[in-house]
Amino acid sequence: MKILCLVITFLGLLLAVVFGFAGINQKDAAKKYLADAENLAEIQKGYEAEIGELEQKIAELSPEKETLTVKKEYLEEMARYRTEKTAFLTFDDGPSTNTLKILDILKQYDIKATFFVVASKLDNLASLQALQRMADEGHTIAIHAYNHVYSDLYQSKDAFFADFDKASALIEEKTGKKPEIARLPGGTYSAWQFCQQYGGDGAIFDEIMDEFEKRNIMVADWNVDSEDWNSATTAAAATENIVSGARKRLSGEYKTALILMHDFSNTIASLENTIGRLKGMGFSFETLHNGGYYYRQK
Repeated sequence: MKILCLVITFLGLLLAVVFGFAGINQKDAAKKYLADAENLAEIQKGYEAEIGELEQKIAELSPEKETLTVKKEYLEEMARYRTEKTAFLTFDDGPSTNTLKILDILKQYDIKATFFVVASKLDNLASLQALQRMADEGHTIAIHAYNHVYSDLYQSKDAFFADFDKASALIEEKTGKKPEIARLPGGTYSAWQFCQQYGGDGAIFDEIMDEFEKRNIMVADWNVDSEDWNSATTAAAATENIVSGARKRLSGEYKTALILMHDFSNTIASLENTIGRLKGMGFSFETLHNGGYYYRQK
């Protein structure tokens, strides 16, 4: 019995020693785990700081990237116009019942055009239908004026944009989209002269153009004139004027014919022949868009 008690006592002491060491090892392991966790937390903080710095750099570079992308696309577009014959059909002074007939012809030939709208004409059903069709059928709607009256428009920058903003608001109300392209009544060169004539100062023109730039609105003239605005110009003569002007453009840097036409009956009579002749010369057709090709006389 004494021996058994000694054995039991020995085993008890042995177990105490084993569990004691195990406890010490667990404490050491726990300390190590805590140290590792703290180390990992510090590493994570470092990574998070680096990620934050990278995100900041990306945010700072994003506008520059966007600007460079836009510039690249513009240069690619301009390069294409140096070799590809492109016609831009543009129609001033509508809409009216004539515009509906013009739209019918364009739809027949699957051609998109640019319409410079005189917004005061949006006072009847036919004009409103024409405007809606322009939007629905993929044409570009641009602003010519609200009232096409030189003596009122060109008295001052404020007078010009009071008219312009009225036109813009009405077109946006009817179509849901704010126009981003404008054509000054008379074109830029005549507008400069009218500013001197009616406003007494050619600097008014510069103020108007500066304001357009601030608003990021593209101002476009034309480089081919159908002369359909002249009552003496027949439909056949209008087509010949366009074809002749387009042919001259092929010898320039850009093979682009930005064609001035109007919302007139002789324009309707000439349009199919004009389209056929231009197609025969190898021209394709596009609409103007803000940030794309444009031409200015001044």
